[in-house]
Amino acid sequence: MFNGFLQVLEMEGLLKTHYEQARLELIEQTRTEAILVGIARVKEKMEIEQQMKEQDMSVQSYEAMGSRSNPIYIFSHISVLKFQELMAEQDSQYLFELDGNKNADELFKSVIARLESMGQRNGALITKLQSGDEELLDGLENGELFRVLSSYKLVGPRHRWRRSKWGRACPVALKDGEIITGTADNAVSFLGKMYLFSTEEALKQFMLNPRSYLLPPMPLPPCKVLILGPPLSGKTTLCELLANHYQGKGEIYRKPSLQMDFYGKGMHELQY
Repeated sequence: MFNGFLQVLEMEGLLKTHYEQARLELIEQTRTEAILVGIARVKEKMEIEQQMKEQDMSVQSYEAMGSRSNPIYIFSHISVLKFQELMAEQDSQYLFELDGNKNADELFKSVIARLESMGQRNGALITKLQSGDEELLDGLENGELFRVLSSYKLVGPRHRWRRSKWGRACPVALKDGEIITGTADNAVSFLGKMYLFSTEEALKQFMLNPRSYLLPPMPLPPCKVLILGPPLSGKTTLCELLANHYQGKGEIYRKPSLQMDFYGKGMHELQY
């Protein structure tokens, strides 16, 4: 009887062992299946995302290709980048950024406010010396003409306009290498001195940037030199050396007929 009881206990232990092994195998199998299912789902999800990404990229490329001809696209993707590169190269102290959506009055006020904050001095004014007797002034001599013009639009009773080094010569024409007499119609005062201009166009150019016509070496009388010689005699080299030495401008005229006339007829018969 005791032996039978022991056999029952052994069988019960074996059953428990087999049951535990079966349970562990089932758990392991379930876990493996879950891992495989999870991997399959992850792969499926990745494939779906890749397909969506490819479709999105194709749509974006199509839209970009279609929008490259659009002025808005050109401005926002091309022009703005160029502007930003140019602005980055400038000194931020002297760089004004304005909003183009505002009207002209607001932009003007913003620029004035910025200039006032920088403590900049106001520029010198250019005053046009006008009179009702302009026709009579053209017939006057230089001394009398400047004496009459010096009394126009005075800033004070003792501060008369003075005569400049240019005299009656037009500063703009002199800068271009020409000596042209200015007229009383285009007489102005700038920095306490009087200047006469040949035409209204010359006066407008002077008003845009007067200092470029007044800084040294101006007033410099123009000098034109004509260099003639046979071929391969060094005319071009001599012209360049003279232009560099005197800070002038050299021009080459390749006209064989001029040289033939010079050597065939003589200089006194040439007409320039």
